[in-house]
Amino acid sequence: MEAGWNNLAVEESNLATQMSALRKVLAQSGAAGWIETLPRRGYRYTGPQDQPPARPLASRTPDRLTGPLTGLDPQGAPIIAVLPLTTRDPTLLDFTEGLGEDMVSLLSSLRGLVVISRASTLAVQQSHPDAIQAGRSLGVDYLVSGAVRRTETGLRVLVELASCQTGEAVWSHGFDTDPLAAPQAPVPIVARIVNTLVPKLSERELRRLRRVPVSDLEVHQLLLRARQLVTTLRRDALEEALPLIEQAIARDPDCAPAHTLRAEWFSLLLSQGWSKDRWGDVAEVERSAERAITLDPTDPIALTRAGHTKAFFRRDYQGGQRQIDRALDAGPSVPMAWNISSFVLSWGGDGTTARRHAEHALQLSPLGPAAFQSHIAMCLACYTSGDMAGAAEWASWSFTAHPRPGLSRTWWVASLVALNKLDEARAIMKQISDDHPKISADAILTSHPYRDEARRAAYVERLMIAGCPK
Repeated sequence: MEAGWNNLAVEESNLATQMSALRKVLAQSGAAGWIETLPRRGYRYTGPQDQPPARPLASRTPDRLTGPLTGLDPQGAPIIAVLPLTTRDPTLLDFTEGLGEDMVSLLSSLRGLVVISRASTLAVQQSHPDAIQAGRSLGVDYLVSGAVRRTETGLRVLVELASCQTGEAVWSHGFDTDPLAAPQAPVPIVARIVNTLVPKLSERELRRLRRVPVSDLEVHQLLLRARQLVTTLRRDALEEALPLIEQAIARDPDCAPAHTLRAEWFSLLLSQGWSKDRWGDVAEVERSAERAITLDPTDPIALTRAGHTKAFFRRDYQGGQRQIDRALDAGPSVPMAWNISSFVLSWGGDGTTARRHAEHALQLSPLGPAAFQSHIAMCLACYTSGDMAGAAEWASWSFTAHPRPGLSRTWWVASLVALNKLDEARAIMKQISDDHPKISADAILTSHPYRDEARRAAYVERLMIAGCPK
């Protein structure tokens, strides 16, 4: 080590890290097998091999996106997934779940890493009991797993970082903490992960790593319970969540994540069609998001919600995209930011870039609720760029896998009409009309966020051909 890296602090585990990065680069050309691991001895080069290059992601169709995804980050950043932490102590379930969520949130804010969403790792863990197989099914390079247990003096969090390429542990370590220190608990764990995988992190990223947005334990617990309710997307759960969020804000008016979650709450109320005061609720989203951004200018969720509201409701497309660009910079592994960016780009007419952003979001969260939004974003991006077959395929695949009564099915209808599949289009349009008796072409023409009037009119005309009432 001294001969190879004179005067530099380099851990032996960095060799495995760099070999994994090299394998990833080779894998993009279909040459993942060129490096062989010799247990307890080292590595051996076994190439070259005559293999065709990997199919580019842009040409993948939905059926091909159900398997492991490669090429997520062309710069070779390590792809990592954090499996849900476990505990045998029922009194530690909330602490354990909150710690896992906070680890993913903190890692997702850092450049130099690509982080798979928590919802996807939870889903894949349920179908793959073996941790390494779960990681490989997600197409990640590294997997974080761990458990929480009580000790005589507090809590110990046992964490392992493993390479999915070799199946071997890069390191295992125990971190001592206290239940009262829940908001600070993920920081040393994430710091060690980052030190191993991205040892030359910039000072800007290190400042993000040191930031603890929630310092009050009771506020932390209130927000954890509220977030669990919000993510169910059930109306009764959503109504139960708001008082918890308001309690958190009352206890700490300067807690940015509390204002962010409040903005999310009102955004969901609007997007699910449950709002009784549309413009009043839009104002609440704006107020909460702006307050969160004032308190924490690097909050990617608050920036995304503010940008979405500007573009969708206020028709300020450029201002909305600027906010979302800030969100992508602040949270490069936040799927929602990439999804919303895709929608805004499509509304502005840039279907090509919108498709890339939706695809990136889908790779960050191939399973779970965010994946459904990526499917719809892909459908809209294809439709906007004139790929009607692609739009219909994404819509069909999405609504078959995730049946939902939302108005986003109108993109499916419009793409089918464009393909002259009128019987199928009319059948789906009838389902939409049954679910939404007040739907009308005039209302869609007025409210749809497509920036170009001709594009919006053509879309509405296709809906009318399928039977949408005038």
